[in-house]
Amino acid sequence: MSTTTQSYRPTLNAGQVYLRPAGSDAPLKAIGNVSALDLEISEEEKTLTDYTQPGGGQWASVSRITAVSAKMTLHDLDPDNLARAVYGTTNAVTGASVSGEAHRAHPGGLIRLAHPGPSAVVLRSAAAPWSGESAVALGAYVEAGGALFAATTAGTTGVGEPSWPGGAGETVSDGSVTWTHRGAFAAVAGTDYEVRPEGVLILDGAIPAGCPLLIDYSHDGYDAVEALTGGGAVYELSFGGLNEANSNSPVVLDIFRLKIGAATNLSMLGAEFAALEVIGKVLLDPTKTGAGRSRYFRVQMV
Repeated sequence: MSTTTQSYRPTLNAGQVYLRPAGSDAPLKAIGNVSALDLEISEEEKTLTDYTQPGGGQWASVSRITAVSAKMTLHDLDPDNLARAVYGTTNAVTGASVSGEAHRAHPGGLIRLAHPGPSAVVLRSAAAPWSGESAVALGAYVEAGGALFAATTAGTTGVGEPSWPGGAGETVSDGSVTWTHRGAFAAVAGTDYEVRPEGVLILDGAIPAGCPLLIDYSHDGYDAVEALTGGGAVYELSFGGLNEANSNSPVVLDIFRLKIGAATNLSMLGAEFAALEVIGKVLLDPTKTGAGRSRYFRVQMV
């Protein structure tokens, strides 16, 4: 079959970028919507001046490519892309029910739960019952007589249980401890707390400041990306595209070894679609041998 080399080749490519660990037989996996893939080539030039005549000029010149970088703009911030961009790892967490996650309440403050997207949320007081001759820290809570009492003076409780007052704000002495009535505990959604994707916001309701809580809830499965847990990895990259400016003729780029660096930008909030910009260094592949065969990258054009 004859081969025709086109001299007319305006280029406007669209296509898909794939990655896999370099040197592995793992499948090449698409990394989603990539709006830019640029190869940036650095060159070093050495010149020798012509010293044989007053007018000068160049006697000789040698140019060498010193580095090739691949710059990509990604628009799908999936767990794998994020992990690659922040030198991290991914972990798939299975949906489950959580019972008795311990926190302290502060009106106006968010309780950040261990898992996102909570549902079926129930808040319970974790205030302990009163006990005699016990050391009590400032701000500790007990539940007695159907109400919450906060230690507003630290100390040691007495031998016998005190007579608890019934009015909010009233105090009682107990050994060297002073207890202050904080009202009856209640946890009504929308009145005392609000469930949010990231946790529970305590409202100015019947949950007093500093009250210990136990929170029960359920969550769906999710992916967790832990940043800065490892170094940059080396990948094999393939781009398969069509040149829309040349009758959709196929264009394929293979980068044999690409060490992807950390993201130069990670947009998590903004008015525009998020973009993830990463730059990788094209490295030599020692397994590629033979005259006229690149050990770095190859472009195939139909």
